[in-house]
Amino acid sequence: MTQQLLLFLVDALSFEYLKWMPHLQGLADHGGKAYSVKPAAGFRGVEPALNGEWTLPEEVPFRFRRKSDEPTRFPPMLGFGDMFFPSSFNRIYRLFLSRLFKTSYPHLIPRSLLRELEVSSGTSRIPLAIEQWEEQGKNVWWFTRDSDWEGKKSLTARVYRKVYRPLMLEEALDALSEGNEVVYLEFSTLLDDVGHRYGPHSNEMEHTCREFDRELFEWLAKARVRASGEISVGIISDHGMSEVTGFVDLERILELKDMVNGRDYLGIWNSNFAQVWPMDSSIGKFQESVSAVPQIALLSEDERERWFGQDRTYGERILAAEEGMVIHPNHFQGNKRVKGMHGYLNAESSESRALAVFSGPVFDVLEEELIEMPELHRLLTTR
Repeated sequence: MTQQLLLFLVDALSFEYLKWMPHLQGLADHGGKAYSVKPAAGFRGVEPALNGEWTLPEEVPFRFRRKSDEPTRFPPMLGFGDMFFPSSFNRIYRLFLSRLFKTSYPHLIPRSLLRELEVSSGTSRIPLAIEQWEEQGKNVWWFTRDSDWEGKKSLTARVYRKVYRPLMLEEALDALSEGNEVVYLEFSTLLDDVGHRYGPHSNEMEHTCREFDRELFEWLAKARVRASGEISVGIISDHGMSEVTGFVDLERILELKDMVNGRDYLGIWNSNFAQVWPMDSSIGKFQESVSAVPQIALLSEDERERWFGQDRTYGERILAAEEGMVIHPNHFQGNKRVKGMHGYLNAESSESRALAVFSGPVFDVLEEELIEMPELHRLLTTR
């Protein structure tokens, strides 16, 4: 019988949520195993699991560099939405502009900084695991960051869930029935939304986990019926969710030290990381200023290279918040105060760890339960 691998990516599925997911626990207990996985720092997704390394060259997701020549590469209509549209609609408007002008377009970064920066979203590449499966002669149907479905997902979470997600799930079933040896799809982003809004220990999170567990296994039952061979199931996640314990207005603190964003430095706040380009004349003052900020640390060169490689266009200086702290306001959540966050450099809480469950004959079993994300690559590609 043909062996088929059905691989799910679930956004923000914490190892701690397993206690609320009886079906998923059963999958791990009967012919499988659950792993508690250390996630990557930053907003890195599951690339380390798919590539077998924390960082590949040119893999950093959000790259910026100083502008050198006018005119700006960003269209002038950008400011129109900033001035007149509600924030939720402005995001859609900016996404429309990005499609219209065919350039990378960070739709959450303020117009004042975009005038000073050039940006790209990173090198688009096929994950190594998919390349290896195809080199082995396997037919692969996949939905992830660089596939066609990602563009549809980015329309807005609401449109994606209501319109495109059911179509994507049906296409995945078709791919199984057509005999694809590997079917890889992002199954849900709902846990991430609930974790940010309510926190990882909330009643809302428990309810969402139980509903997700039921939905996943109802769909998995359909997949087993539609499959043309014997299915092995892998469920992986990019991160868990840490409880937010405090907020720090980093830009305001620097202003009190007479360090102004756009004048003395350029700063992009990514929830718990800051990408900063100090002006040459202000580097010393900037480093002295941030050294006094509690619960925010300047990354060492070793830390920077371990997590973000040697690509300097990610930021000339990178700051990281301690677990539980959020830079507020920031360019992901704006002024909204979240109750859960992920992507910390040194996350120690158990709920920050991702869950991975593997069940079926195509997988070897790792002896350890606590593993780092790149180790999952070995499970995915050994057979």
